[in-house]
Amino acid sequence: MKEGDKPGKTGPTPVAKAKSFLGSVDVPAATAKMKLVQIAEEVVSLLAADPNATVRVTIEIAADFPAGVGDATRRAVSENATSLGFKTKDWE
Repeated sequence: MKEGDKPGKTGPTPVAKAKSFLGSVDVPAATAKMKLVQIAEEVVSLLAADPNATVRVTIEIAADFPAGVGDATRRAVSENATSLGFKTKDWE
């Protein structure tokens, strides 16, 4: 037995298990639908498959309109964001 070893203990010390996952990814608007489905199927579903896991998914959308946004677009986006339960939906 080497110095510092405890009697009855064999093998390497187990590595501590990870207790959380936090990830972020930029999703191009042109492929957002396909990419969001892929993320849901290949990452979110794996995380949520563990019955002891608490999984939260947050989507952040940032859109810039250098010449200003049209009233119809602003109204439609605001109404859709409200009906979809967006926590924040601010225009500047």
